[in-house]
Amino acid sequence: MSECESERSVPALNDDRCLYCGVGCIECENVFITSPNDVQCNQCEEGLYILGKDCVKTCPKGCWTVSEDTCIKIPNCVQNAS
Repeated sequence: MSECESERSVPALNDDRCLYCGVGCIECENVFITSPNDVQCNQCEEGLYILGKDCVKTCPKGCWTVSEDTCIKIPNCVQNAS
């Protein structure tokens, strides 16, 4: 399968299925991370942020910042246990 009907889906790598990009994701790609059908979101709907492979409303609390609509873990950050 070379194309999927929905803009929010991508062709699977190993069969004729289309894989859904995920909630809040408007552009994704099929990547092989842990299985041949892992989907990585590349662009979220407005107001959402990329965290790992998915879209989230807010970045995790603590050692995280936002860069170009993506949640980024701050290197060498030590979070106080309160």
